[in-house]
Amino acid sequence: EDGIRDLVRSRGLGDVYKRQEEELKKAIGVGLFMLAFVVAVNVFLPMVVAQAEKGEATEAEATLEDQLLEEYKQAQALLEAEKLDEAEKAFVAVRDKAEANDVDLGGKVTRGIQKALESIAEKRKEMRKQQLLDAYHAAEVLFEEGKYEQAKKEFEKVKADREAEGISLGWMTNRKLEAYIRDCDQKAVELVLAEEEARRDAAAKSDADAAEALRKELLDKFAQGP
Repeated sequence: EDGIRDLVRSRGLGDVYKRQEEELKKAIGVGLFMLAFVVAVNVFLPMVVAQAEKGEATEAEATLEDQLLEEYKQAQALLEAEKLDEAEKAFVAVRDKAEANDVDLGGKVTRGIQKALESIAEKRKEMRKQQLLDAYHAAEVLFEEGKYEQAKKEFEKVKADREAEGISLGWMTNRKLEAYIRDCDQKAVELVLAEEEARRDAAAKSDADAAEALRKELLDKFAQGP
């Protein structure tokens, strides 16, 4: 009888231990699930979101890069058409947008933009040089026409602009420009002296003509007698 009671008691404790083991396993499973959920929410979810955002940013960057490359081609076309002002604005816009948005257009495009801007500056300098040469030749015409004061003003303007803008008209032209400015003063003085001499000659001739007329008048009166 005691043996039966002990067996029942033993089986009862075994059931209790078994239930406790199952409950412990369930608790551990729930704990692991909660731990996994917390890790997923705090670690993996931000990583997924960040990756998605990175993908969107990469896609947006790629779209902007394609847009800037297209604008770069349009700027090149403007430069080939000699539309310097428009081309310069277009190249600068592409460069600034790329820098502002941290878009890498590649070394070839970056160097191409820099080279294009330098080319535009050089073309402008050549155009300005031609303008100064045209003004110089126009002043030469004034000099040949004897308009020395006007010629000097134009020569001096060409010289001032050339020096201010750092443009060389060529070694020979630069020397002739200086010579023309000096010659304008000399020719102007010579012109004044020539005009003064001509005035005096005219006055002397006028006096001689008057004297001759008076002489003829007196001779006529003498010939007629008293």
